[in-house]
Amino acid sequence: MRPDVEIPAIKLPPSLIIEALGKINENEGDERSMRESLITLYRDHSSRARGPSEKTIMRAVIFPTLRHLDLIEGTWPDVRLNPNGRAVVNSHAQRGVAAAKRKLRAIVFQIDRVTGEVISALRSIGRDSVRTSKTQIQRLLVRSHHVGSEKEERVLHDRLDKWLALLAYLDFIDLEGDQIHLRVIEAEMGTQDYGASFDLDKFGISLLEAYRLIVLEEHGSFHVPIPRVRDKVCEQFPGMLKDDFYELLTRLKSKRALPYQIHLSQPMSRTEGGMNVGGKYYYFLGIMEDEQRR
Repeated sequence: MRPDVEIPAIKLPPSLIIEALGKINENEGDERSMRESLITLYRDHSSRARGPSEKTIMRAVIFPTLRHLDLIEGTWPDVRLNPNGRAVVNSHAQRGVAAAKRKLRAIVFQIDRVTGEVISALRSIGRDSVRTSKTQIQRLLVRSHHVGSEKEERVLHDRLDKWLALLAYLDFIDLEGDQIHLRVIEAEMGTQDYGASFDLDKFGISLLEAYRLIVLEEHGSFHVPIPRVRDKVCEQFPGMLKDDFYELLTRLKSKRALPYQIHLSQPMSRTEGGMNVGGKYYYFLGIMEDEQRR
């Protein structure tokens, strides 16, 4: 199987994703309340007479699913929403489920593009017909993913079933038994919220303000964690996703004639929330201001 292409493992029912994010957001910092609310959410919607253990629900179902969908960061008990997850929760609070699904649709579209490429495969079939079947898409993905064993094929089939259920929940497709109907309009809409346009100069101002605030909190430390700056900046731009921040920061860093210089630093060991630039992974950020141009 191609190591760079793999359908994410999704075990949490798609209809519970937005609610689960809300529970994490409401109970951030409160380990007991977060666990209890998530367990209750899952079990209240489970049809199984004897469901999995609390440990399995948390560590094998909820958190891995939300992590594969790039919606949370941190390890238990310090689990929190990243800007993607917060954008979904904020959309839900402000405009309801439909708006939250639109935001989640954009995130899933991007994840699919760089992982399983299921939507791309559906689109390639859709050039001739917007209808296909699970069997047909399975065969196409077995070839494109270079599946080489029966075990790998079973894993692909299982993950594909769950991924298709997610795509159906987000209105990319309609599922009718084995039949798949590609909703072309929704497939095209998947990109609308992703890569939104943000003013680079305003981003730079917000970045500098966030950095200065964190430096004060850190008692003058020059290098501060990128995720802390990222989260503060994303709060100032409604709809800004995690990768929007990284892309804008990369563009800003390469811009000439700025009244400050952006310095990135690598961590001693890889820590979640950093960014890749030029093949290197950075987790810390420092800004050197030109005093004469302030």
